[in-house]
Amino acid sequence: HRAPHEAQVFSSLLDGFAVIHCAMHIECIPKHHQQCVLLSLMWGSMQVVWCIQIAFTTPTLVHLGVTKSVLGVVWLAGPLSGIFVQPIVGAASDGCRSPWGRRRPFIAGGGLVACVTLLLFSFAEDIGRLLGDSDDAHLVGASIAIAAFWVQDCALNTIQGPCRALVADILPVECHAAANWSISFSTGAAYWVAYGSGALDLRGLLGIFHTQLQGMYAVALLGMVILGILPLVLLSEEPVQGDELRAVKSWKPSDICAQVVASYRAMPAELMPVFLIQFWSFFAWFAFKLPVSDWVAEDVFDGDALAQGGPGHERFEAGIRYASLCLMVMSLVFLTGSAALGFMGGYVGIMRLWQCCVLASVLSFLIMIITATKVLAMLAIGMIGIFFAGAFSIPWIIVSKAVRDDDQTRGRVTAGFNLSQCFPSIVVSVVSGPVVALSGESVASIFYLGLLGSVAAFVLLGRTARDDKYTRFEDTPVRFVGLSPPCVPA
Repeated sequence: HRAPHEAQVFSSLLDGFAVIHCAMHIECIPKHHQQCVLLSLMWGSMQVVWCIQIAFTTPTLVHLGVTKSVLGVVWLAGPLSGIFVQPIVGAASDGCRSPWGRRRPFIAGGGLVACVTLLLFSFAEDIGRLLGDSDDAHLVGASIAIAAFWVQDCALNTIQGPCRALVADILPVECHAAANWSISFSTGAAYWVAYGSGALDLRGLLGIFHTQLQGMYAVALLGMVILGILPLVLLSEEPVQGDELRAVKSWKPSDICAQVVASYRAMPAELMPVFLIQFWSFFAWFAFKLPVSDWVAEDVFDGDALAQGGPGHERFEAGIRYASLCLMVMSLVFLTGSAALGFMGGYVGIMRLWQCCVLASVLSFLIMIITATKVLAMLAIGMIGIFFAGAFSIPWIIVSKAVRDDDQTRGRVTAGFNLSQCFPSIVVSVVSGPVVALSGESVASIFYLGLLGSVAAFVLLGRTARDDKYTRFEDTPVRFVGLSPPCVPA
């Protein structure tokens, strides 16, 4: 049953990349290989920015004078933009009649805004000094950084929803699972590259940046331009015409809120248990990413973010680089885990496999709560990669299959399910401030919230995996070359 066009995978540079990161997935006809790779490249360019946010936003804002108890409020940018931006963009793209297609205009606009905010955030301290900030007070710089951070999250959410919807739009249903695994794989690759760069002293190596942050955001900007523009041009999204297309009829605040609710209600009933599991999974994920770099720099390395030079600040900078190294290890685990999960899902069942991934996060949070040594910090952070590989791919495979027959509401359902990743972020952002304040400004206290989320997701998965309704999702999510039939029969 092998596809006769397998040899054509080697016919171009794009298909060469497909062999590296998709050949272990499925045997599609060349066009579908290319679409999978292009979608993954586009998604990866965005993930470079997300992962640099995880590593550098909290330390940068602390350096600019933002208190730790206020950081949770600043981090509300991601979930709030996800709640309001993605449903609106999803509904607007569902009804878009652009000759470029339904999704690509929004991806292009979001990418342009993201590039501008990358520059603003990385040079916020320098701009603040030009506008009157001193060494001890960074009010203007902190304000610019926070504003750029919020707009940047809105821009990234403008890209994320349409990119997910493209999977259902341009690929046959047989390739949806493989595309989601490929997207997960590209996320791991993007994180690995970004955190690997963060572990290097870019300021010292290149000599053209004032801070490590500027070097990292230059990497992100380069990734957005190179890896984002190529797929945007080459993706073959056909324009959709017709009066039946649903568009956003009003931009009034009340109607926007109604659109958010409509996105949530558009989800099929069978997705609700998966929605709750993803809620608690991302509750744990957000409780990890908010404090992790600061925890390594201050608790593991005993650094001081507010020190102006001296050993305390040097230890803090060394801690941030070590945190990037740990996150690079996490990314490598995520990268290899995404490929391994695709193979194992067909034998274990994706719901049970997801439960095993969540168990890894339970153990990881226990390690981070109990101890703060370099070796165990790397081990605990690396184990989060297993958890993230599952949470980033398995639920979206289920979503893609649930909406495969509904062309008119894919954007809405995708945006609605994304709320499962936004609501918990709001809860953690609101709760983390008081938790940190009560613990004496210890960011490690947020890990208790992560442990709570992981345990809740693990318990819910145990119940859902026994439900007969989900047996239809237990097919092999990724068909491997030489081991099973191609996704498009020859």
